[in-house]
Amino acid sequence: MEPVRYEVDVAQRLQHLVQVRVTVPADLCPGAVLSVPTWTPGSYVERDYVHHVQDISATDADGAQVELLPEGRSAWAFPDDVHGPVTVEVEWYANDLTVRTNHVDDHHALIIPPATFPYVRGAEHRPCEVTITPTPGHRVWSLLPSTDGHVDGRDATTTFVADDVLHLIDSAFEVGDLPSRSFDVDGVPHRWVHASHAGTVDLDRIEADVTAISRAARAVFDDELPIDSYTFLCVGADAAAGGGGLEHRDGSVLMLPVLTDATDDGIARTRSLIAHEYLHLWNVKRLVPAELVELTFDRPTHTTGLWVAEGWTAYYDDLLPTRAGLSDARRYVDRLRDDLRWVQASPGARRQSVTQASWHAWTGLYVRDENSVNSGTSYYTHGAVLAACLDLLIRAEASDGDGLDEAFRLLWR
Repeated sequence: MEPVRYEVDVAQRLQHLVQVRVTVPADLCPGAVLSVPTWTPGSYVERDYVHHVQDISATDADGAQVELLPEGRSAWAFPDDVHGPVTVEVEWYANDLTVRTNHVDDHHALIIPPATFPYVRGAEHRPCEVTITPTPGHRVWSLLPSTDGHVDGRDATTTFVADDVLHLIDSAFEVGDLPSRSFDVDGVPHRWVHASHAGTVDLDRIEADVTAISRAARAVFDDELPIDSYTFLCVGADAAAGGGGLEHRDGSVLMLPVLTDATDDGIARTRSLIAHEYLHLWNVKRLVPAELVELTFDRPTHTTGLWVAEGWTAYYDDLLPTRAGLSDARRYVDRLRDDLRWVQASPGARRQSVTQASWHAWTGLYVRDENSVNSGTSYYTHGAVLAACLDLLIRAEASDGDGLDEAFRLLWR
């Protein structure tokens, strides 16, 4: 099948603008509906990505204007008699620095596919290609493979390939003159790309930490690493913005406070974040809640399993660095104690189950107000406490076993 092609231009990055040219193959064009995703896999809340569209227009194979007919709030339909292929030009405003949104300035360009690439409804299994030309002095990194098999950042026009729309949406891009480190973990290429206005992190330490955490995570899953390569795209934000991460099939996007390396606690939090997103390689990206196997990108996809997908993963946030020798047992126990106290003190944790919290994530965890603590619980924290309880119960029944690790291993097998 001829792929849907995307060309990305960040030449106007000083104005926080991204230009995207979408070429829709002729066989898809008559009556096609071009849709902007309303959410990002791994972050279960509807986002107003289409709000950032500044301009959109289309031309047919003869260069004539194509009328785009609005469908709802985030999609446009082609006429039934359009002569394809059709080229759609979209201008995005990109000045929202999170792991789920685009941010483009003089320093870097973080490109998040759901917020950038409209897809053709009904053609979700069609291959996709993304071509990015960096500005002079900048390089391009991606979680997608390039057509030439190059794994490090490129300072020339580079085309990346996705098997289908889900593969495309489950990726990310970074462009800039950025510190980076490429290294192998037991023969598997890993990369760390760091975009921060306040300098970089200690890349020697990052390499050692990722290597140790990778080995601790693999030990849970029969020492299998289900990827050909792994890429961390990390951005720095001010302390008020906090931090966080978003898992992807072959990597993750992280956001850390710019002075993360300044304190022992900051370094420990970085290790926990690395462990969380890395464990998602197995739990969520490959051990997938049934409802999330076939995703719909124009509306919420509900599941009751987020307390396992995120809660169990959160339980290992501090456990993996501890096993890897990067953190002491006291920190691990203290964090577990704090989580338990939060659940015990939360009125909402007695009102809402973790399965209910999972199902209502779209209107609960990510959409909070002053009454949220009374009305609901967190499938992250509450799920992590339940994972700890399960671990202890299993170990009490089989003291010579591996506790919750064995459940994970059984699911993996």
